[in-house]
Amino acid sequence: MARYATLVSLLIFSIFSALVIRDILSANDLNGQNLLDLGILFLNLEYTVNTGINFGLVGDDSSSRQTKLATIAVVICIAIAVWGIRSAGRWATVIAGLFAGGGFANALERIFYNGVFDYLNISFIFYENPYSFNLADIYIFVAALLFIFRPSSD
Repeated sequence: MARYATLVSLLIFSIFSALVIRDILSANDLNGQNLLDLGILFLNLEYTVNTGINFGLVGDDSSSRQTKLATIAVVICIAIAVWGIRSAGRWATVIAGLFAGGGFANALERIFYNGVFDYLNISFIFYENPYSFNLADIYIFVAALLFIFRPSSD
């Protein structure tokens, strides 16, 4: 039962937090603000709407394309959640909760807003990164790292 509670808690937390941050940022005009300046590395707010998949690939702002992408994401998220529940590994529920939560949050944005609102941008003094990402993407990335680097006994 604790496995289900962990997965569901992380799923709800990641979906809710990603969507709340999106709403707060989209309601306030903070585009272009510098959040962190480490001399050679900068974390900025750069608003974009991603209508494609990673880095805007195969982007199309039609609602039918967004519905198709959201449907694919939901199917993948359900499969990952099922894996997390069935897996005997200790980290599986955490990985599945974060990964599926981030995916569901992005899918909901596609359905409700016709694209994913990306707002975080990391650039360097010698390279201005043209791509942005969001909190849901961070959850997906952290889950992928946990999956790759989880203990071998898991």
